[in-house]
Amino acid sequence: MKTKEFKKPLVLLVVCFMLTTSANAQWTRTNGPEGIDINILFKQGNTILAGTQVFGVYRSTDAGNSWQRSNAGIENSNVSSLVYLNGAFYAGVKGPAASLWGVFKSTDDGLSWTTVAGMAGKPTRSLTVKDNFIFAGVSYPFGGLFRSSDFGESWFNLVPESITNVYFIFANLSYLLVSDGAEFIYLSTDNGEKWFLQYQYGSYLITMAAVDSTILTARSHVRSTNNGITWSNYIPPADIYSLTSLNGVFYAGTANGIYKSTDKGDSWIFSGSGISNGTERALLTDGSNLYACVSNGLSGLYKSTNAGGNWFPSSTGFEPASNLRSLISKGSFVFAGMQDNGIYRTSDNGDSWTKMDTTNILLKTAIVFDFSTRNNVVIAGTSKGIFRSNNDGANWTWIEAGLPISASTYYVLSVTASGNNFVAGVETNVPSLEGLYYSSDDGLSWHVTNGLGFAQAVGNNGGTSCLTYTAGLFRSTDSGINWISNGLYSGGANEIIGNGNKWMLSNLFHTYRSTNDGYVWLGSPIPGGSAFTLTQVGDNNVFGGNDAGMFRSQDWGASWEDVGSGLPVYIDIEASCANDRYIFAGATDNAVWKRPLADFGLTGISGIIPEVPSEYSLSQNYPNPFNPETKINYSIPKDGNVTLKIFNSQGKEIALLIDEIKKAGNYSITFNAGSYQPGLSSGIYFYKLSSENFVQTKKMLLIK
Repeated sequence: MKTKEFKKPLVLLVVCFMLTTSANAQWTRTNGPEGIDINILFKQGNTILAGTQVFGVYRSTDAGNSWQRSNAGIENSNVSSLVYLNGAFYAGVKGPAASLWGVFKSTDDGLSWTTVAGMAGKPTRSLTVKDNFIFAGVSYPFGGLFRSSDFGESWFNLVPESITNVYFIFANLSYLLVSDGAEFIYLSTDNGEKWFLQYQYGSYLITMAAVDSTILTARSHVRSTNNGITWSNYIPPADIYSLTSLNGVFYAGTANGIYKSTDKGDSWIFSGSGISNGTERALLTDGSNLYACVSNGLSGLYKSTNAGGNWFPSSTGFEPASNLRSLISKGSFVFAGMQDNGIYRTSDNGDSWTKMDTTNILLKTAIVFDFSTRNNVVIAGTSKGIFRSNNDGANWTWIEAGLPISASTYYVLSVTASGNNFVAGVETNVPSLEGLYYSSDDGLSWHVTNGLGFAQAVGNNGGTSCLTYTAGLFRSTDSGINWISNGLYSGGANEIIGNGNKWMLSNLFHTYRSTNDGYVWLGSPIPGGSAFTLTQVGDNNVFGGNDAGMFRSQDWGASWEDVGSGLPVYIDIEASCANDRYIFAGATDNAVWKRPLADFGLTGISGIIPEVPSEYSLSQNYPNPFNPETKINYSIPKDGNVTLKIFNSQGKEIALLIDEIKKAGNYSITFNAGSYQPGLSSGIYFYKLSSENFVQTKKMLLIK
């Protein structure tokens, strides 16, 4: 069980009705809220491989225009490096599970992979090829540096005494360079037989690139003009995470975009037009094109065909990933709180996600720990304080009144709605300012409660009672204004939910249940021990998630059943919520997943089966005219294949927005004209919906 920090309660009261359960039902991944995180790109011939953080390898054979998972034998792995030698690809894997550590080999152009026996169980960070040797860099304490001279059949531990932890191996001309990731750069001129320490204090050197005999490094920002023999500092445009070179030009991926240098690192100019905010973790050149992988923002893959002059998305076929902390539903909307990336929203049950209020400088890079909603207001508790929205998340306001905004550290780890109030657990670096705060005016102003200290979790029972844990368990019966001790429980709490006189809570290691208003607590035997998230669905139904998967209890936590069918084997469920149709589960680095409540005989919040449209319809896009985004709503009265296409005024198809089986219902999708290349010009466009015998076309106007 891993230690959890800054967890939050998520409480959702819903009603259940019995329906027929599907025997083959399982969880499915939604389309977001972010694109996949990519560690490494590698090209050989017409094949480009992408090593990802959680989904193994993806493969493209059309210059990155489309991608497919290429994962047989290497599923759900963290692929850190890729090379090619003698008709085979090799992949270095460093996680997430020890059973996946090592080097994998593909002899069918990257379609399937097998473990290289001699490296099994060794977390491999880096691979390189030189003179028919394969070199592998391994994390401490598993051996450091290895070499194979027989195409991976056997491996020899080079064991230079000081190189026990290898982050990066780089081959250029006749030289081989190794970084230990901490402070040293070593050089070999005889394929690893002898090594020489060439540079010290090269902190966090994670990658290199070369133009002729000039080598630049990332993060440490040192440069050599003689192939690594001597080194000196250079001034980067920002903190560099990735490097490549094309036609004598260096390209650097930073947290502030892509830059290029035509004078071997002496000066830099911005070259990232068209790439969304985020950190460029990997770069590749294939001789004419450039590819950039973005994480921590609108993650995904971008491509440039004009030497970095401008970029366009090239992620078709990639499955989404996320760094997700919290979920909540409000009517037809589901909100996702991200790690260092603000808030995303879906209005179509995860078919599409949109980042909210990207002009809000504080929010767009915040950790969003928790949400709560009452009336028409949504409150977000974040690493930068409390944000409030009264228009379904389109805009967010940073709240100051009554809150400890003067503290240099100010985290809102939990929020809940109770009676007419919101209640928030606040942590600061000033002990006298932290504790529980409440708001009686829908989150516009806040007041500190009666002297309670830091509370990581607070939950409500659907009425005016709240529970929280500070230096013990405390109860409020007036919606968070006053608090009294509530028994002898002293185990801490990361999650709290309630329903009348029933409560559940979890701490770092265990989950507990109470049926007498929190005075006596019994163990709740969820697999994995601690529920990282709890969502109530009906009177006694609770869904709980953790790094063992997703589970359901029908008796308020007295027993649990595994309901994780369809989820990856290695998954960390951090958040959950439900609406009228689905239970949603948010996983770190693994996107948001959903499953119909009907699979469990439940119908959701209102207890009413969601309305099924009586006829097909296609609504006029809104806004119209638009630039660059517009929303298209449509309805289908029965399950079937649906296509939605965009055409220009000459009748040429320019975009396929939907082509898949849809269940009967009402849907909404966003069309972003700015994401298509070449850029769409102002003018009239048409969108056409087709399903069964229904076809309808409408006109829209793009104005730039």
